[in-house]
Amino acid sequence: PMFRYERPQKGRFRQFYQIGVEAFGAAEPKLDAEIISMLKLFLERLQMKELKFEVNSIGCEKCRPDYKKALMDFFSAKVADLCPDCNRRYINNPLRILDCKSSACTELRKGSPKIIDYLCKDCKSHFEEFLSLLNLLNITYNINPYMVRGLDYYTRTTFEITSEHLGAQKTVAAGGRYDRLVEEFGGPSTPAIGFAIGMERLIEIIKNVNPEFCIPAPKVFIAVIGKKAGAEGLLITEQLRAKDIQAELGYDSASLKSQLRRADKLGANYVFIIGDDELKSGMIKWKNLKNGSQGEMGIKDVLKFKGLD
Repeated sequence: PMFRYERPQKGRFRQFYQIGVEAFGAAEPKLDAEIISMLKLFLERLQMKELKFEVNSIGCEKCRPDYKKALMDFFSAKVADLCPDCNRRYINNPLRILDCKSSACTELRKGSPKIIDYLCKDCKSHFEEFLSLLNLLNITYNINPYMVRGLDYYTRTTFEITSEHLGAQKTVAAGGRYDRLVEEFGGPSTPAIGFAIGMERLIEIIKNVNPEFCIPAPKVFIAVIGKKAGAEGLLITEQLRAKDIQAELGYDSASLKSQLRRADKLGANYVFIIGDDELKSGMIKWKNLKNGSQGEMGIKDVLKFKGLD
């Protein structure tokens, strides 16, 4: 678990869990678009609805200093009106003023310079190609010029996915490119991008928008008896999954009786039983957990089993 120092709010808990996704080694915007496409597909598989994708570029260490100066010039006459946090940020990290949720700061930042107008040639080209790829993938997005990151190792692409079902704290997932992170820890220059999803927020949205959502029951449960059978069971399970057949594997440390109970609890349609005897004969037992019918089939015929059509 992770713990938050700030005041808890709806969708922003004191203790929470995150799903993290990282990709290292490629700097081209194709990876940025692929990461967002993967995130979109993941959320769609969870039947998530009414999501908004926001993107921005925060440039690099070459073009960001000019933008910081422009921001400081813009806010110089408004420093006294900023919230206490942003009053401190003005000197050390003026970019953070842009994503402050204070109503006063939100109002004061209107008309502030946009970082995309200060991008160097390389960062501008990177951002334009990234947007072009999102268009190619039919991913609808908004450019949010106020979406920034507070740490210097972040570079270029930033993105967030939001939902109106979470109240004020509406971010479901957030990420960006952090090409300088590895260097910050003393490693070689290594481009990277990733995102994090708040699990509790995800669950809350699913409950609100799709209370009937459930994980589909496996079509088949592979019950195994013994280590050799366990290895064969793993092979069969992965072969079934490769054919888009939902399969669940039991473990040889559990008794056959407990594995069958688990298969029933999961709602599996069939159970395939593999043990030493089955390995010797080349035949495995199967049972239909819905109507009680049962029989045998050759191990090599598993993928042809009619019940899995």
